[in-house]
Amino acid sequence: MVYETELKKFFEKIEQRELRNGLKVVLYEDKRLPEVAVNIMFHLGSKDEKEGERGYAHLFEHLMFQGSLNSSVDYFKALEKYGARVNGGTAEDRTIYWEVFPKGVLEYVLFLESDRLKTLFPFVTEERLLNQIEVVKNEKRQIVENQPYGISEEAVSELLFPESHPYRHPVIGYFEDLENATIEKMKSFFERFYVPKNASIAVCGDIEKNEVFELLEKYFGSIPSGKYYPPMKEWIPKIKGNPSLSVESNVELKRIYYLWAVPSFFSEESKSLLLLSRLLSKGKDSPLQKKLVVENPLCQSVSASLFNGEVCSVFSITATLRKGEDEEKVEKIIFNEIEKLKANGIKKKELNSILVGIESARIKALENLGGFGGLSDTLNFYQLYYGNPKYVEKEFTELLKTKTEEVDESLQKYISTSDFAKLTIDKRITAKNIVIEKPEVKPISVFKLKTPIFEKLKSGASIYKLKENHIPFSTFLFMFNKGSKNDPKEKFELAGMVSDLLDEGSGGKTNIQIAKELKEIGAFYETSCDSETISVSISLPSKFEEKGMEILSSMALHPDFSEEELIRVKKLKKSEILRDLKDPESVGMKISKMILWGKDSPYGHLTDGTISTIENITRDDVVSFYEKIIAQENISLLSVGDYKESSIDFLKKEIENCSPKKCSLSDPPEPEAYNKSKLYFVNFKNLPSAFISAFTTTV
Repeated sequence: MVYETELKKFFEKIEQRELRNGLKVVLYEDKRLPEVAVNIMFHLGSKDEKEGERGYAHLFEHLMFQGSLNSSVDYFKALEKYGARVNGGTAEDRTIYWEVFPKGVLEYVLFLESDRLKTLFPFVTEERLLNQIEVVKNEKRQIVENQPYGISEEAVSELLFPESHPYRHPVIGYFEDLENATIEKMKSFFERFYVPKNASIAVCGDIEKNEVFELLEKYFGSIPSGKYYPPMKEWIPKIKGNPSLSVESNVELKRIYYLWAVPSFFSEESKSLLLLSRLLSKGKDSPLQKKLVVENPLCQSVSASLFNGEVCSVFSITATLRKGEDEEKVEKIIFNEIEKLKANGIKKKELNSILVGIESARIKALENLGGFGGLSDTLNFYQLYYGNPKYVEKEFTELLKTKTEEVDESLQKYISTSDFAKLTIDKRITAKNIVIEKPEVKPISVFKLKTPIFEKLKSGASIYKLKENHIPFSTFLFMFNKGSKNDPKEKFELAGMVSDLLDEGSGGKTNIQIAKELKEIGAFYETSCDSETISVSISLPSKFEEKGMEILSSMALHPDFSEEELIRVKKLKKSEILRDLKDPESVGMKISKMILWGKDSPYGHLTDGTISTIENITRDDVVSFYEKIIAQENISLLSVGDYKESSIDFLKKEIENCSPKKCSLSDPPEPEAYNKSKLYFVNFKNLPSAFISAFTTTV
């Protein structure tokens, strides 16, 4: 483990407690910011629903935000006025509710969370229940029926799991069961699962642990214990042959899912299957990406993933084909790569690079106290399922010690090229009521953010630095202060094409070589383009900064812009445009700029171009545009985290070695503010619900 000492200090700060009624408590003190994250997790998911209750777990997630007897205000409205972020989520195995807020709001949040456990009934009336049933039904229309490939969850469940399996039905449920829900049924469901013994609460951030525990006793201590529901017995469906299902949906590009039922997240094999999914498709140098997206772009995208479940898990390979490409050819390549991996075995160097990447991601995740996948969410998961939040350390350590032989064994045992399920989605042809006084919200303390250190080089380049050494991780961003507003007419997306090609080969190294080097140092990287800027960034463990700076400066300052990669990226771009045309939300977001600024204006044109404007772009166009913006006065460098000054010095020298000339691209005039009120309609045929977007200009 690269950062064993640093992580041990972190794990030592985790504290586990329990209320007398069985509510499990996790406390973690972090005073960097005056904010707190609360996460309450219930061992309840769609798997726990009986016949006739399909969708109840998710429906309750909606009901829980409507208010309670002592606080009848919608919970979002009650908390967002204090600057809080609030959300919840339902999955097959668990339901969570979380908030991130200024520390003065903590007692109020705990009051709200406890009051809905104590007084949700009789607050939920027939009218409120019917209202939320309609909301959930509309959500299903939006996600499952409107959204491209949204039908996949339901289709995968029906294809892979037998009738009586707890994962057979989708989390969002069935209309029939939702419409037959009654107050009595919902109350019975609530009293079974929404109880202290079946829950865990994590409070992380700027807290005093003893004070928080006293507040938890005050607000949650009087709730009856209820019953704890232990994890279900593992049930892995046996797949023989190739059961398949083909579905027509609102899509432009065919997508294929290859599916295998594998052991649950409690199993020893779970960690090796996770690593196998990364080995197959993480990065441009991975077997599937290399063969199907980079060298021979038959696919718009390809990925391998592991859904980790309590009852069983699902290993999947998902391929989205470019228009007109041969499904059989793609399938043959996928299975050839699997068989080659079985024959040759996993290479230690390749596994190590994946492990470094996972360690890097886990360290980076420690920055986020709340939200989905945040620290409070992670600690709560291990508390609820393993009885100890510090089990995260044991699991993490064991994962990083995984050997190639373990991954080889899981590959041979579970990923068969003869026994698998296949889904194809293609284009459609046709408690006791207690009245409690609300606590006062304490004044939100004034907090001053750190001011970045700014330096202007003699050449005109701008340097911004913000030191933060909470975790041994750093982020660097190279930014050119020109963007899509500088696109020439007839070649919209030129700036975006420059951005996309920065990581497709530089300094004489191919994109696959670059991806491999970045993977070996656990780095995350991204290129992006907006109306104002083109940028390339890298985030990585501080230990590997020296190598990371070489790669970053090469991508930003010495891109190759090869003709071969330009042709490939243009194909992918055009394929993306076709795919997005079937997504109302994507279309809505694109046309909002056109409406505000005008479709032919520098600020209003489609930043990702059109089929024709992309086709017009040549390598000479890309090189010419880049040469105009690669001027020292046009460069900004941002560094945040536990960075080394030597890394900044290295990048300064690299900037000083590039062209000192003035940027030869002038900016268009600022657009006028939009001052109209109009309605616009875009007709999508055969969609059961609408996407609505409101937008205006701002400063």
